[in-house]
Amino acid sequence: MSDMSLIRRENLNAICLRQGWVSRKNASAGSPSELMGRLGRSSSFWSDRLNGAKPIGAELAREIEESLNLPKYSLDGDAELSDFIQVAHLSVEVGAGPGRTNSVVEELSAFQFRRDFLRSAGVSPLNAAIVNVVGTSMEPTIRDGSALLLNRSDKEPRNGSIYAFSWDGDMLVKRFQIVNHVWHAVSDNADKDEHPDIIIDGKTEALIQGRAIWVCSKL
Repeated sequence: MSDMSLIRRENLNAICLRQGWVSRKNASAGSPSELMGRLGRSSSFWSDRLNGAKPIGAELAREIEESLNLPKYSLDGDAELSDFIQVAHLSVEVGAGPGRTNSVVEELSAFQFRRDFLRSAGVSPLNAAIVNVVGTSMEPTIRDGSALLLNRSDKEPRNGSIYAFSWDGDMLVKRFQIVNHVWHAVSDNADKDEHPDIIIDGKTEALIQGRAIWVCSKL
């Protein structure tokens, strides 16, 4: 059996144990019957994979990850077992002031977050991303030059929450508020002459790129 198949077997067993899917015959192994109920095939099929009698190939690993809502390739390494998760830091700039144009999006680096923090924030690793803030319209809440963590799957506006959104082809970050039954994108900066509110006419979900859930900035 290949080293990769051994890693996948160990990770699959560990995932099962964390979920409480424990074998009745071996308290340190995953339950074949639980996997059968969730993934199909027979109990013996999963027993062979969990005990190493049969390999877990790449195609089967991707199927398991998708069916159990795991990050892609998590069975191939130790990321799913770690207390920390890497979140991509993108080259995207969001304007806290004038909008920012992002023609090419690249992955610059990665931030590490505790898995339990992301879970408590309600964001999956696949939907988390770090973007860069340029401008002062959201100060003092979000300072110029901050790194902003977005939940890219959260696109339904909540009154008072902060969102990155597209506007006239640019990217902005503002607080969304309902004023007279109409959504406004509002700056936290008190200078409204310099940072006026934006009245949004239409479906906000089509504009929103993600909800801001964490910020990192220099003191």
